[in-house]
Amino acid sequence: MPKGRLEENLRLNPQLSQKIVLSQCFVSSREETQPELVAYASWHLDAQPGQGLHPVHKGMPRPTDQVPAITLDGFVERQGLSRIDLIKIDTDGHEYDVLLGAQEILRRFKPQIIFELGQYVMEERGLGFEQYLAYFQALGYELFDAANKKSISAGNWATRVPRFSTIDVLALPLR
Repeated sequence: MPKGRLEENLRLNPQLSQKIVLSQCFVSSREETQPELVAYASWHLDAQPGQGLHPVHKGMPRPTDQVPAITLDGFVERQGLSRIDLIKIDTDGHEYDVLLGAQEILRRFKPQIIFELGQYVMEERGLGFEQYLAYFQALGYELFDAANKKSISAGNWATRVPRFSTIDVLALPLR
């Protein structure tokens, strides 16, 4: 959603304006002023046939110049946040990078996390499910399908995570 629409939504909902910070940036594993990144818009603002749409999710590549990359760890520190209960990540394939830039806040706050995951996404990024699993296990989390709360593990991930679409995965801190 373009930033102008978000600003308009906040203007129409003044009770939320003190609780929301709009930041036009990429959230990633490292902070950069000019990241080299292909970003796809999931919504088709002005798509024309043959414009290089993503082969699976049909998103349209969008320009990324002049947009910096930040980490969640850095953002939380700069904002001086003292509590995080939930993180929702839907970044069209960049979820693992976002998670890599959030290790400190996950250790410190132990929020619940919802993120998108699909086998095609892992393949495009050269990742295996074992990397996600090792990441979350090292931080004291377990993974579930957000739709049905069934556990996702090394033994069943290939049947729980779809091949050509995505699911929302719920990462919960161990109790």
